[in-house]
Amino acid sequence: MLESRGILDQAKAKWQELPPRRKLIVGLVAAAIPAVIISLAIWASKPDYTVLFSGLSPEDTQVIEDELNTAKVPYKVSEGGKSLMVPSSEVYKVRMRLANKGLPESSSAVGFEGFDKTDFGTTDFVQKLKYQRALQVELTRTISQIREVAAARVHIVLPKETVFTEHEQPAKASVVLKLRPGTRLDESQVNGITHLVASSVENLNKENITVIDTHGNLLSTPGQNSLLSDTQLKYKKNIESELEQKVRGMLDKVLGPNKSTVQVAADINYNTTETSSEIFDPDKTVVKSEQTTDYNSNGGTTPSGVPGVSTAITPNPQAGNGLGGYKGSDSNVNYEVSKTVEKTTQPPGSIKKLSVAVVVDNKIVDGTSTIWTQKELDDIKNLVKNAVGIDLSRGDPEIEVKNIPFDTSLQQELDGAEKTIKSEKLRNMIIKAVIALAIVGLLIFLIRAIFKSRHESRISELDMGTAQPLMLNQSLAHEPSETSELSNAQEASVPQLEISSTQRKKQEIIEILEKEPELVVQMIRDWISTRT
Repeated sequence: MLESRGILDQAKAKWQELPPRRKLIVGLVAAAIPAVIISLAIWASKPDYTVLFSGLSPEDTQVIEDELNTAKVPYKVSEGGKSLMVPSSEVYKVRMRLANKGLPESSSAVGFEGFDKTDFGTTDFVQKLKYQRALQVELTRTISQIREVAAARVHIVLPKETVFTEHEQPAKASVVLKLRPGTRLDESQVNGITHLVASSVENLNKENITVIDTHGNLLSTPGQNSLLSDTQLKYKKNIESELEQKVRGMLDKVLGPNKSTVQVAADINYNTTETSSEIFDPDKTVVKSEQTTDYNSNGGTTPSGVPGVSTAITPNPQAGNGLGGYKGSDSNVNYEVSKTVEKTTQPPGSIKKLSVAVVVDNKIVDGTSTIWTQKELDDIKNLVKNAVGIDLSRGDPEIEVKNIPFDTSLQQELDGAEKTIKSEKLRNMIIKAVIALAIVGLLIFLIRAIFKSRHESRISELDMGTAQPLMLNQSLAHEPSETSELSNAQEASVPQLEISSTQRKKQEIIEILEKEPELVVQMIRDWISTRT
């Protein structure tokens, strides 16, 4: 017991001898050793994690996490939620359990990569069924790449092949979409999905594709192509808005701002029209070809006498010379009638019909609201008619221009509220400015007061500087004798007042005056006599 106590005393003595810096180092080392030992023990006790599945979709990750939590299996999420890791001792058991429940779903779907391996003995029906399933999986993967789509399912119905055309059935398809929270698909995106599916499946028309979401909302219906697309609607609205702005800008300059309202309805032709025509002009003919034939015959002796051989052989002297010659010509002329061939292509987007309605407010005459005369309304109608290009032969209806007083009560209330808000803002700004100026003034007053007090204290110190040594000497002279008997240690402990050189000189002069006044008087007399 005594030996252990001696050891402790020696250790304490050694510790006391150490400098503070070494004491700090020893303390840090002593604290770090247990921390390292505990960390190594925790690290050694942790299980070794192995990848369970990788390349998972967010939906599969969520479902698998729920299963792992239910089974109380520890896991880690890595690669931004695309991989799950479990203890290596549990990985195979967990995989078998999840595979029994068909998880992960997206990984179990096989696309065209299923045809990489050739299966001998597969029937034609099974091969077609595998192709249909692979096509559905590939379309699902492609549609799922859309940003607003979280998941998708595609179902394709392929008809049986037949040699009879009248019995042939069209292919059909349906698409089920799970949209991300807070997102929606516009009409152009739905049309893009239908075009994608129709282009990927043989003999599949866009009219036979239905797209819905997981809430049962119908996003596209058969025959949707008869409706206007987003591009066509936007084109129609742009034309109507441009015409409205044109008319409203003109009327604002004539009638005054906010004194009229204009509505334009345009009927647009979205079809491409191609027209071919041939025009023949009978008054304009051109010789296409001409052929002329000339013929000429001089004639000969005409036989005479009794018919027979001798007559034919022996010339008859009584026979005379006959004149049987002739001459002529034939002409054949082909004419071509003038023909004009016109081929006109009318692009889509032309205006078939245009309807315009204008409402004008009462006019103000000498501060009084007055209605417009019919002549003035007709003039406004003609201006608007020429501005938008109304064509009655095209089927455009007449422009309607009506004089109806506008209801400005709401505008007046809004103006009053705006004035009130502006006045309140101005009042608040003035109050804040006054408060800020008051604070600044108070700060300036306090700063000046502080500087003034410091200045006065310095002046008082300077005024008291000359009298302070004398007061100290007088106080020391009137102190009782006990104070002179203070010990040297007590005198050393009393704080000495610091005196400047000027004050010290003044104090020395005062001491000389007190000790040797006659000598001082003699010095002053000598100084005065030398000056005189």
